Amino acid sequence: MLNLAGYAVVGIALVIALLNFYLSFGDSIVQRLLNQPQRHISGLPGIGTALLVLGSICLLGSGALPYLIATQLLLDTGGVLWLAIVLSWNYCVSGSR
Repeated sequence: MLNLAGYAVVGIALVIALLNFYLSFGDSIVQRLLNQPQRHISGLPGIGTALLVLGSICLLGSGALPYLIATQLLLDTGGVLWLAIVLSWNYCVSGSR
């Protein structure tokens, strides 16, 4: 039962990650193609990562867990990994050393 709940929670986290990814990259492309003004919508930052942690606890020992975690972390632009990437990029580009 705990295994099924873990997959459900990680599935919801993946849906949120896809939503965040679309809002970060896909929405701006669609707006540009339709000649609409650019707007930024942040999605659900942090919620996908929190659900991933909760689902991972439920799925400890599962064979598919590493693949689900990697997929979710790469797609969730509102998560901790993307925050670290953006902060590192801004630090390197700004020339602050």
